[in-house]
Amino acid sequence: AELSSSAGFLSAHGECHDIAVRHRCIEFQPCSGIPDVRHECWQEDDYSVLVETSLPGHYRDCKQTWIRVDEPLGHDKVAALELVDDTCGRHGFWVVVGSWFGRVIGRPSNDKLANVACRSLPHALRTYAEDWGLDLDVAVSDYEAALGRVEAPGLLRIVHDFDPSREGSLVLDDSARQLRRDCDDDRILVETWSSRRWRIRELHGSFAALGSLKRAIV
Repeated sequence: AELSSSAGFLSAHGECHDIAVRHRCIEFQPCSGIPDVRHECWQEDDYSVLVETSLPGHYRDCKQTWIRVDEPLGHDKVAALELVDDTCGRHGFWVVVGSWFGRVIGRPSNDKLANVACRSLPHALRTYAEDWGLDLDVAVSDYEAALGRVEAPGLLRIVHDFDPSREGSLVLDDSARQLRRDCDDDRILVETWSSRRWRIRELHGSFAALGSLKRAIV
């Protein structure tokens, strides 16, 4: 099985808006250089099953079936954050939907794998590791991707992670690990334990999953 993770933006096209184009800003596998375009189709009347298929002629024939795990939610139950001002030039996204969250932080901007097009990570490591001076352990570990659950406001626990040692740990614990609003910009949230800065892309005023979001003290 291929280990994969990505984050970015999605645009819908076609008369029925059923053609999805993924614009990937972050990806665990090296960029293939080929657009990721798929046909989306709901299979059930209650919109609980989504089927994605590759378009005719695409080099990779694939079909993926996604089952909705929760009832449809309103915009007040969704938050989207984008990592900004990272000292290593990393890109990142953090999305919370209801009681689920996903968080992806890519490789540093000077990482050779962040700026190449190749069929896969194993191919890149087998073919170019020596010439590029790649550290095999860093190539795998210098990338973060986690999926987890919101257990309570300000309490987010990792369920699955690229690094198994982080599974079960808390991203936010409503104590030492919190998000604070930037002292100068309400649209920026700052991690208390790392000083990473996240720009709010979407966050309803009543959204509570990320905690109280008090203002940072200078």
